[in-house]
Amino acid sequence: MSDLTYDLVFRGDIVIGQPLAEVKQKLGMLFKIDAQKVEQLFAGGSVTLKKGLNQATAEKYKAAIQKAGAIVAVVESSKNAPRSSPKPVGNRERAARAREAATAWTLAPVGADLVESQHRSGEAQEVAVDISHLSVSAQQGNLIQEGEIERPEAVVVDISRLDVAPVGEDLETLSEEIPDVQVDISDMDLAPVGSDMGEKVDKPAPLNPDISGISLASPNG
Repeated sequence: MSDLTYDLVFRGDIVIGQPLAEVKQKLGMLFKIDAQKVEQLFAGGSVTLKKGLNQATAEKYKAAIQKAGAIVAVVESSKNAPRSSPKPVGNRERAARAREAATAWTLAPVGADLVESQHRSGEAQEVAVDISHLSVSAQQGNLIQEGEIERPEAVVVDISRLDVAPVGEDLETLSEEIPDVQVDISDMDLAPVGSDMGEKVDKPAPLNPDISGISLASPNG
């Protein structure tokens, strides 16, 4: 029989889809603690719920707590004697550990501290920042100092050749004049009034058939 003992560690994780209020109520009933102590479990960081359990008892507690909607981790107790050499891991156990690692993700409750206490690096050191060269401007006015404003140099334009037209002057822009086209119409004339202006139609010559061999029969036969 194994002499190893295990602890139940709770980090504030709950089963996905479980209402937080119901999980807190069920944990209070399971461990027979009041609401104030239940809130302390979700205050952030790791809380050891049970210590020194054998593996079978630890797994039973884990299943009962998970049924209540919370997730706990079963870890080896720190009181366990150090092992001389690790036991070889078989393929079946290695596959089981891989499945356990793949399902180790949990959902932290709303408002919980996502950084556990053992992973915190301590309080941040105060940093002294030299702001002696900075100043606060007045609420009105330009935030840029007068000497910092970039002003482009004025462009000098020669307008000596320009003048102002008198009032009423036509300011139409001059356009290019196109010369008139000279068309030779010396071979053309005007038809008299009433003339047919249609195209000339070629009339065919009248037919003159030879009827000398044809005679009219007598009415009496």
